[in-house]
Amino acid sequence: MVGGSDGQGNNEWLIFKILNVMSEKRVISAIKIKSLRYGEVLSAAPTAETIAGLFTAATEISNSHQDTFTYEEAEPTVNSYKNQLNGQVYRSDVEPGAVSISFSIGAYDFETKAAMQGGTVTAGTETAGEVWARSGGKGLIYKSLYALTEDNVCIVFPKALISGRGVSTDNAIAVAVKATPEEISGTAIASEYWFDVAGESEIVG
Repeated sequence: MVGGSDGQGNNEWLIFKILNVMSEKRVISAIKIKSLRYGEVLSAAPTAETIAGLFTAATEISNSHQDTFTYEEAEPTVNSYKNQLNGQVYRSDVEPGAVSISFSIGAYDFETKAAMQGGTVTAGTETAGEVWARSGGKGLIYKSLYALTEDNVCIVFPKALISGRGVSTDNAIAVAVKATPEEISGTAIASEYWFDVAGESEIVG
């Protein structure tokens, strides 16, 4: 009888511990950058169940030049409207600031340069190397973008306008990239997601 009571008490304690661990929230800081990837614009919202597959299927960017990765969110614009009768503010609205991720690729192949900057790539032959040619038009480049921080936060832009250009960086020509998220019209997909992927072995190894 006593043994049964002890067993029940142990089970209750174990359940309590499990529930307590499940309820704990991991504190993150989104420190620096560990991995950058891109893919096609998403047709469905990423979820905690699909993020690992999406991330691993995306194309890896193998280089981000020292201290060039930044995440920026501009300060919101507050518009206040006054009552002309008494000069007091009676209504306000807020316009969110633009969000962007920027980085410079210091070592790259022509396929990566074309993916981020546009242009066309002609494959090499036995007697000649590859050729990248600048496009004459003003075509827009859209990709999905994945940024994995050192503390295992994965930032996802399901649809990002990619703006790339050549820039001199420490005696080399890097491809400077700016990714700005946009809404995907006609869907409920958000323009930006943050995932805690600390437990995703496919992503963090």
